[in-house]
Amino acid sequence: MSELKDKVLNSFKWNSIYTVIQTLMNPLVLVILARYLTPTEFGFYSIVTILIGISKNLAKLGFSQAIIKEDNIEDGDLSSIFWFEQILGFLMFILIILLAPFIAIFFNEPGIINLIRLSAFAFLLEPIDLVFRALLEKKMEYGLLQGSNLVRIFSISISKIIFAILGFGAYSIVIGNLIGIVVLTIILSYIFYSKKIWFPKFYFSFSNVKPYLKFGIFISAKSIVHTMSKRFDEVIIGRVVGSEGLGIYYFAKNIMTQLYTLLSNPISRVSFPLLSKFKKNKIRFNQIYLKVTSYLSVLGFPAIVGFAVISPMTIPLFFGQEWVEAIPYIYILSGWALVKIIEKNMPSRALYCYDRSDLVFYITMGDFVFRSLIMYIFVQHSLELMAISYSIVEAIKYIVWISFLNNETGIILKNIGKNIYQYAIYSFIMMFGVLLTINLGVDIIFNIIISVLIGVLIYGLLIIIFSRKMIKEVFDLVYNR
Repeated sequence: MSELKDKVLNSFKWNSIYTVIQTLMNPLVLVILARYLTPTEFGFYSIVTILIGISKNLAKLGFSQAIIKEDNIEDGDLSSIFWFEQILGFLMFILIILLAPFIAIFFNEPGIINLIRLSAFAFLLEPIDLVFRALLEKKMEYGLLQGSNLVRIFSISISKIIFAILGFGAYSIVIGNLIGIVVLTIILSYIFYSKKIWFPKFYFSFSNVKPYLKFGIFISAKSIVHTMSKRFDEVIIGRVVGSEGLGIYYFAKNIMTQLYTLLSNPISRVSFPLLSKFKKNKIRFNQIYLKVTSYLSVLGFPAIVGFAVISPMTIPLFFGQEWVEAIPYIYILSGWALVKIIEKNMPSRALYCYDRSDLVFYITMGDFVFRSLIMYIFVQHSLELMAISYSIVEAIKYIVWISFLNNETGIILKNIGKNIYQYAIYSFIMMFGVLLTINLGVDIIFNIIISVLIGVLIYGLLIIIFSRKMIKEVFDLVYNR
């Protein structure tokens, strides 16, 4: 147990380091890109990422989760999965190249054809390191994994900035991402080969792939439907409103997505391999699930609420006046982000531990159908109404997730509520305190600093006074090995 705890703490440490650096890099890159890219170009990139996101999930077929879940994996299985992924990647590359003109016609944007085709090269590169990354996660070797990812992040960020400054527009983002994939693939290939961890052999048997495919097909289908569900709002906006309106909306949603992702990744990345180890002990399993949810909320709630409150100062200062139109969507989508911070794939990962990838798919499919209908209805009235409905649907989906999870593990919504409600209250008390500091009539940077310090002080005092138990738990986790 001590060895496992050390691995969890080491994983948390490396995920935290990666997250902190990514937290610093991503906003900086976004600030620079916002100065060189127009809302229309952001809209173009949004369309491309929708397509590539769906296609990537189809190409991966859930093999990563299947590898992590499996207790004993033969070398022949890994090699077969590796080569199967290369074949799938090549087929997806050809498919995207052929479909690019038709996708451009659907969005009435002929200028995105070459952008889509350039993005398709990711399918020739990314499948190479899929097994490498899955094995490092399975072994909880996050030092190697996140160390490699840090180099990738720097490569992507520098490439995007250079090509944006050179005037490549939306192409700068795509080129940067492709360079990042190449860098990560080279690093992981070298690590696995030099350390003799594992390396693919020239061996392939479909019978070796079949058991993993049976499990992974539902995960892949779920991921595809999930991607369509969470991006369908952008599809509708791109089709009905156009690229410029989509660019403004995508900008706001991208900021909130980055915020909740960066806050939750150090904890949530460790959750699946950790929960998998206790799947036979439901009491311990439930305790871990509730603790992880508590840690996500204590960090995420104040950060999301606080950022939304000060966005009228931060957005024009750091990104420019042309992005002020995104502020109302940041307000609205903060509600969506509050739900996402505690969800963060936790229910689906818990169900994967009990081989219920089929149930995860059915829930996700139902969400997609319901969400698509609601989005289509409300976008006819206004983007603001659609954004509000998007947040409400996310909350409904989370309740459904927990209801089904209760049948498998005994986790109930009431227990989750007991673990997180106080942090929501503290965050909203903090919000009213920060609102009093807005527009003090001083220098805007000084005003932002004051607002942040007041928010941290209020929330910190509330935690110290009313939730000392949480502080003690975190302290014990870090220091009492």
